[in-house]
Amino acid sequence: MTNSLQLSHRNYEWIWIVIIASLTAISSEIKLLPFEHINFRFGLGSIIFLLLLLIRPTERVVRTGIVTGIVVVLFRTGIDVSVRGEELVASFISNAPTFVFYMVYAIGYRLLRMDKHKERAITLGLLAVITEIIANSGEHAVRFLFSHQLIDVQGWLLVIAVACFRSFFVIGIYFSIAQAYGQRQLTTDLTVNANVYMETLYLKKLMNHVEQVMAHSYTLYRELKKQDHPTHQQVLHIAQEIHEVKKDSQRIYAGINKITVDMVQTAKLSQLLQHVRNSNENYAEHLGKSCTIHIAQDADLVVGEAIAVLTILNNIVANAVEAMNHGNIYLSVTIGEAVLFRIEDEGQGIDERDLALIFEPGFTTKYNQAGVAATGIGLSHVRDLVQRLGGEVNCVPLKTGTSFTITLPKSRIEE
Repeated sequence: MTNSLQLSHRNYEWIWIVIIASLTAISSEIKLLPFEHINFRFGLGSIIFLLLLLIRPTERVVRTGIVTGIVVVLFRTGIDVSVRGEELVASFISNAPTFVFYMVYAIGYRLLRMDKHKERAITLGLLAVITEIIANSGEHAVRFLFSHQLIDVQGWLLVIAVACFRSFFVIGIYFSIAQAYGQRQLTTDLTVNANVYMETLYLKKLMNHVEQVMAHSYTLYRELKKQDHPTHQQVLHIAQEIHEVKKDSQRIYAGINKITVDMVQTAKLSQLLQHVRNSNENYAEHLGKSCTIHIAQDADLVVGEAIAVLTILNNIVANAVEAMNHGNIYLSVTIGEAVLFRIEDEGQGIDERDLALIFEPGFTTKYNQAGVAATGIGLSHVRDLVQRLGGEVNCVPLKTGTSFTITLPKSRIEE
């Protein structure tokens, strides 16, 4: 089994090396020839080569450079012979120095450990510039052995300038791709983690309820036993069954708790707000509603209680979406000694008589199409989470809609 996995991994590695070599060879034909007397070109090949190495590193970088150099030389020679009608030997000799460029570039990539500097754009860009200049020098040295033609000082300045431009151009593209992928990955993680976190809260509340029912059942059993009531054994059996349900719930809770320990716990506040907007606008679209969420933020910070804060905001914004068919939801954040969240919607609002009850477990004004009531425990979780973070939550009815304000101590949520 292990040998099979190793063989499969090697096959995938070779497939990726061939892809790098092929794409580099094809893109190298998009080129600029700045020197009339020397076949020295500036093409897209080196750009694609570096970008692919950064996106998906290979375990054998030097081998990748060698294979890429061979493929590029053969591809260029084939184009020269079949399309331009050049002689095979002359074309091969003219293109052969390109092999040195990719081989030296790969060696420089490996020796300078460029893959270890992916988080530092400037450092990575400078290392790429140095590597390309050295690789160009190696290529030109081989060309000089074949043709005895030199590039003058002005030409070398052009080589250096192009190396700077190409290297930092690639780094810019790579970081844009990495940032987009990172944001998508964070969005996925936050969605999954927030759902797991919420289910954990539901399960914990269910366990408390089961505990109370079991206690009441056992109390009833003892009273019936004292009275020697004929049904006291049945009540005891019910209490025992409830106890088994409790134990099963505890086992499930313990398993989920292990998952929550490894969840993403830190994120920028701006990322959380963006996630709240995207997920709830998608939720509104799923419900067939047209809701636009507007975000106003005066500063940013890294939130150390990311999942808890996300759960609070998601719950209230989702309630706002459910309370309206179309309109706007305004989510604003003010950061001082405390972090103040204000969420206002243009929904149907809350009756003032219900204000004292909306944070109580079991209270709800929402029913589905079949007339079944919602669980009514979302806002009670919000209140519990806010209080756990040392904050407070308030609700105020508006002329059209509702306004929720959540105040959390900055020291409690900031990483």
